[in-house]
Amino acid sequence: LENINKLKKKKNHSVLDIANKELLAEKAALQKKLKANEDYFQEWLKIKNKMNDVDEEIIDNEYAKEKELQNFKVDMVAGLANMTMDILRNTLSREYDNEVAGLDKIDEVRRTTLDNQLKDGLISQANYDGAIITQEKETKDKKEELEVEYAEKQKKIALTQVIIDGALAIAKA
Repeated sequence: LENINKLKKKKNHSVLDIANKELLAEKAALQKKLKANEDYFQEWLKIKNKMNDVDEEIIDNEYAKEKELQNFKVDMVAGLANMTMDILRNTLSREYDNEVAGLDKIDEVRRTTLDNQLKDGLISQANYDGAIITQEKETKDKKEELEVEYAEKQKKIALTQVIIDGALAIAKA
């Protein structure tokens, strides 16, 4: 019986190990996406620098052409800035969704483990009920913590967007 219990514990640990490996793989995928976003930003900086070079070449042009070019550049920067902000928002959203999904997977694995332990008579119904309540509270608390972090990050992104929009409006005036 002791050997059977040891095997069951190993099985439960291997399920948690698999869940942890899946979470690590998801984290690696998010890091890869973040690297792609960073590469995109570097390309954006190159384009911006090229636009600055164009600025120097058109100083002697007449006012109407200058204004037209300025508006074009503002539109280009606005488009790039908006794309960048969209990428940030999407990345943040995917990151949040993946973290919540990870918590749900861990919760599911723990619940299955507790169900099996109860079914096999390894824990009492009272212990099972207590563990489920504790687990649900921990998961709820972690999700609430994630929601607060997500909301704070969204607030920062929204503030950045307001600043960008204001600067672009001034540049177009």
